[in-house]
Amino acid sequence: MKTLIIVILIFTFAATGVNSQNCDNFNVANTTTVAGWTEQVGDWAINNSALSVSAPSSWNFITYDGSTQADGCITARLQYGSTSGTQFMGLTGRYVSPTSNIMVKVQDNGSSGYFDSYFFYCDDISIATTQGLNFGTDLNMQVQYSGTTVTLRIDIDRNGTWDSTYTTTVTNTGAGLCGVSCYEKGTADDFCYAASCCTLPAAAGTINGSPTVCEGELGTSYSVPVITDATSYQWSYSGTGASINGSTESITIDFAMSATDGSLTVFGQNSCGDGAVSASFPITIDPLPADAGTISGNDSICLNESGVAYSVPAINDATSYFWNYSGTGVTINGTGNSVTLDLDWSSTDGDLTVRGVNSCDSGLVSPAFHITTYLCEGIDENTVNYPVSIVPNPATDMISIEFPGIENKDCILSIVNSIGQTVFVSETFKLQTTNKVFINLETQPAGNYVVRIVGSDFTAQKKLIISR
Repeated sequence: MKTLIIVILIFTFAATGVNSQNCDNFNVANTTTVAGWTEQVGDWAINNSALSVSAPSSWNFITYDGSTQADGCITARLQYGSTSGTQFMGLTGRYVSPTSNIMVKVQDNGSSGYFDSYFFYCDDISIATTQGLNFGTDLNMQVQYSGTTVTLRIDIDRNGTWDSTYTTTVTNTGAGLCGVSCYEKGTADDFCYAASCCTLPAAAGTINGSPTVCEGELGTSYSVPVITDATSYQWSYSGTGASINGSTESITIDFAMSATDGSLTVFGQNSCGDGAVSASFPITIDPLPADAGTISGNDSICLNESGVAYSVPAINDATSYFWNYSGTGVTINGTGNSVTLDLDWSSTDGDLTVRGVNSCDSGLVSPAFHITTYLCEGIDENTVNYPVSIVPNPATDMISIEFPGIENKDCILSIVNSIGQTVFVSETFKLQTTNKVFINLETQPAGNYVVRIVGSDFTAQKKLIISR
């Protein structure tokens, strides 16, 4: 029957590449005209999304239009007919005519109710066969043509693994069309031809790696079990700000500071096309702590004072706080956004800073908060603080002390060490701006000291370092 009927024929093309496949899965409504094919012998039709002969004659041939090639590969799903008895389904290459082609078929040769044998035919002559087999009733078949060598492969349970392979030698090496052959009531489906035989990569397995990473994290490793028949691996991340390094089963990813949550997937590739994609592997991006704000607290504190409070506004995404003091002799108590400082007699001026910390890293440090330390014990807070000049400082033995701005003041001068002991105290004397006091400290050990001058209505103090 050659009635012209307009039908929709779905062609499925495999991934482009060196070995592009041309396929037809016959997923159209039932029709007696097979678009894109030429019915060479017999009356072919599409029924239930499969190719079959509607009125079987002896041997029937149908060829895929435009499929001419000498060497190549043909694959299809072949099914046994509904009625038990002698019948065959085959694939045909190098087809020029019913008597000029290479046909390879599976056949029920003994009315077994299943395909029990295979045959190789060259130009209508049987050249190789094995009978008494059991290929079942629904199989995948592949025929490879390479010069004088023709290879048959059969996947009996259609699980993607070839169960049987047979090879023979032919004399017909010319070019011809690719197609399907049939006797009696079998069907063909999922037909493909290509320049060479190949197998798509297996489905990708489960991805391994860290489901949680940090902003700005570099070189994070991910892997998938080796994918059978894959020559390369195509990795993809659904979020933004992630750079994937590599195209094998193991990769690394660099996450930018702006990276977002997403899912990682992978599939295998080869010249035939793409394998099935892996399950999505979700990745969460943990942020670094926010920038630290401004520290609050006293900028002047007394030597040997304890429990002096300082704080910073809460830092977003910080799980703890790292406080630091650039001076010496100060103990910081606490790891939250509020801490206290304990000073000893040797504490020095310095800068207090803080930054947020979490499992990823530290945030940016706060602006420096400068703290000045004083010897405050016994001094009336209403008295005046006068400057003191000590030369040299640091000193080794003899020092000279001047008191600019002090006129006609009765006072006492003392020197206190780092543990609060008074190591020198003078008698009461009258200070003048031009006065200099010389003190020999050669018997005192190296360390931090405070020189203190106290009068009835004033105080003056200066830190002194003795080094040797």
